[in-house]
Amino acid sequence: MRANGQVGRVTPCAPSLNVRAAARRGLTRPTNLRAEFRAWRLSLPAGMERDTLLMPSAIAESVCAEVSRFLDVPLPARYAIWLEAKAHRCYSAHRHFYKLMQAGGNVARDRLYMFMRHWLASMLHLERPDLIYCLPMEFSRGKSLPREPYRHIKRLSYLTRWLPAPRDWQPARVTRHHRWSWLAQVGAADVAKRRHRRRPANRRAGL
Repeated sequence: MRANGQVGRVTPCAPSLNVRAAARRGLTRPTNLRAEFRAWRLSLPAGMERDTLLMPSAIAESVCAEVSRFLDVPLPARYAIWLEAKAHRCYSAHRHFYKLMQAGGNVARDRLYMFMRHWLASMLHLERPDLIYCLPMEFSRGKSLPREPYRHIKRLSYLTRWLPAPRDWQPARVTRHHRWSWLAQVGAADVAKRRHRRRPANRRAGL
């Protein structure tokens, strides 16, 4: 005799009608999502991408597009390559930067945005000082730019006679500086080669 409330045999794990219909069409659900995620993560390049799941190339392109949209001036494609190479260089060589990129949530992503804005401001200051003076001071400190287009923001408006004249693009202005001289050897195919191992932990960290 059946107990009260017992309608029939219960199969908790029985697939629903939608799942069975999807299986007949060949749209079966993955059986082990964790295994697929681990396999996908191992397919990422060793280093920053695999450790943090951050995409320095995408963030570098986003920062360059942010400046280009604000100034209405297209930036050379090499800037995104330089920023990505700088991120991999700092991640593999500087312990402090490595620890900052291990933060959870969106903290590491926001920190990488901040660093890349600071690096881009440094490069523009060397190659195109006429453009860097059109950016707000907060950008060189890692803050995002306003969404409004450029409205003649001058950080030294009271020194108009000493504002730099417009210049052309010459990468040598950046690469001849001692802090950026290593960029002269960086190309689009060389970014992956810079994902080398980190230095020993007893080395002093610095940016």
